[in-house]
Amino acid sequence: MNNDVLRCRYQKTFRFALTIAFVILGVGCATHEKQAAGPPLMQAERRLARAEKATLSIEEQAAEYLAVAKISAGEIGGSRTAVSANSDQAFALYNRAVTDLATDLPALFRQQNNAGALALRDEQTGETSQLQIESGKPGEYQPTSFQQILKAASINTKGLDEDVTRTGVGGAVVGVQQHVPRPRVEPLKGYRVPATAVVDFPKSSRASSAYVCLIRVK
Repeated sequence: MNNDVLRCRYQKTFRFALTIAFVILGVGCATHEKQAAGPPLMQAERRLARAEKATLSIEEQAAEYLAVAKISAGEIGGSRTAVSANSDQAFALYNRAVTDLATDLPALFRQQNNAGALALRDEQTGETSQLQIESGKPGEYQPTSFQQILKAASINTKGLDEDVTRTGVGGAVVGVQQHVPRPRVEPLKGYRVPATAVVDFPKSSRASSAYVCLIRVK
């Protein structure tokens, strides 16, 4: 009789403990999913940080930069009619992603034989975007004319007469032009041209496309 009572109590205790364990597990999973999702800008910032540090192919890295720029541009577009607490973060993230993308352009052109459009696949969504190269318009540089595109923040400005970087939309970059053979008047490191990199995502386009251009700095 005593054994039956003990067995009954043990079974009840076991079922209760099992129920609590499932509840805790469920709450933990829900919390993890909520944290994993997070606001769009937080996700985008994490993706950008990983892409900047991870060892990826040039296409994979550029695709991540383009995806982050698109998310940020969407947040900026959604806050045009109202003051948003995230607008500053969106602008900063967009500029950073566009700057990173611009520095990859020369290597991408060389790999894809200077194609006018670059196909970049977002590994998270599976979407392939066509990055169109805008150039030839007044006030724009031809990106393929640069052997390198550097982040303006990485340039040693010591000895320069004027700092032409400005606060606003777009990535501050410096295009490097070098000629082979090098003319006598050309600096050893080539000519360095300041520019603003901008990526536009037209809403009217049916296909998933984006346009990148390098604007002259006046």
